[in-house]
Amino acid sequence: MAEENQNGKNGNRVSLLQKVKAGMKEDVQSLKTDLPAKAKEQIEGLKDSTKTQVREEAAARAEAGGLTVVMDACIGATHSLLRVPK
Repeated sequence: MAEENQNGKNGNRVSLLQKVKAGMKEDVQSLKTDLPAKAKEQIEGLKDSTKTQVREEAAARAEAGGLTVVMDACIGATHSLLRVPK
């Protein structure tokens, strides 16, 4: 049985599930409003040559450390090429 208490409007009982659903709804709304701005900010950052240089230097350090680095590749095409299951 769901845990209930008197935290609802007008003293109505609110289950734990209802609280979780309400929290998720708020998170989704927050993503809808914040995500476009964050995406635009990231795209603008890629246009900055100093940040691009930092990416190149980080890739060089990763390769020097023995890691495989993949940059500027389409993930979908790579999955298709490698036959990675969906």
